[in-house]
Amino acid sequence: ADTQVVQPEYYMGGPQGPAARDATLNSKFWRELHTPGTSAPFKLRGASYLEDRQKVDGGVPQFVLGSVDLVETPGPMQHISRFLPQVRGNQAGYSFVVNLIIPGTPVLSLVAVFINEHHPDILDAPAAAVAAGSGGTCDSSNRPLQQLDVDGELDVPAGMPQRSGNAGVSRCSSSGRAQRSGASAVNGALRDDDATEGAASEGSRVFAAADYQRPADTSDWQPFDHALHRFLHGDDATRTSMFKLIPHIAEGSWVIKQSVGTVPVILGNKLKTMYYQTDRYVEACCDVTSSSAAAYITGMVRGATKSLVIDLGSVLEGQRAEELPEALLGAFRLNHLDCTTAQRIDTSRELPLLPRPLQHH
Repeated sequence: ADTQVVQPEYYMGGPQGPAARDATLNSKFWRELHTPGTSAPFKLRGASYLEDRQKVDGGVPQFVLGSVDLVETPGPMQHISRFLPQVRGNQAGYSFVVNLIIPGTPVLSLVAVFINEHHPDILDAPAAAVAAGSGGTCDSSNRPLQQLDVDGELDVPAGMPQRSGNAGVSRCSSSGRAQRSGASAVNGALRDDDATEGAASEGSRVFAAADYQRPADTSDWQPFDHALHRFLHGDDATRTSMFKLIPHIAEGSWVIKQSVGTVPVILGNKLKTMYYQTDRYVEACCDVTSSSAAAYITGMVRGATKSLVIDLGSVLEGQRAEELPEALLGAFRLNHLDCTTAQRIDTSRELPLLPRPLQHH
């Protein structure tokens, strides 16, 4: 049986968490991965990857999986978070939303909401100020964004690294109107070969954003803190170069396993990818309809989901020494998903964005 980690309700994840209750997809179709008692299929760049190209077990995701939803939309829907109560109304400190627009009739969006107890701007505060006046938003060791259980102890499963952090949104709006950025990508299949993935840190996928400035004091940061801070404060090229998805077909036909593969994919290289930021969340929106090759593969998978068990991991690529070893941002499993159960959502009006909860200021 899976080990249950008790967490405060306002950021508790999984099918019984508050964010999942607002989702329309039956929780029998999805579950979190890389948590105690669950499968852990993903391998990520190790601490010395830049020298030896070695990968290690992925460990515990840095964000809790709040919910997974599959919804029907009138067409490819950018910034779908505007219409989802599990995003606009959740009580987490911060959310990272992954919106995969799936081609077909009807067009669907597979939306994963990853949540964190803390708001990202805690990383931009001086360490001394955080320790003195965080109001409970940081543990006693000042490691900024590790998840805590209700006893205040770090939730660290044996043999797995701690959850650490996320970071500040540089262009945001407290009113709920998101700032948009993004990049259009080449028309390619959803695969990166091993040579491309292995050479990423030294090739064209490494960007030094002119507008990115790291805080002076980062001595208490974990590698994931560095990666997510650069992702959220960097420019479009930085975000596009870092955000990647790792697919894994746990159960399915040989043909589909070979077509999907298991190599990490920088989605912005293959698909039209946009990013939407507010004070409460960031959404990475990946439009699979923008690539004919990717749409073909996705269409094949869509038609067979009832016979498949699909694992998806989201990662911010570690391209610098301080960003390694990599950590999973979030991960989940789809169990024999029935795409016909997708419900149409109301896109005629945006939902109000709740202000940041007081405990997360």
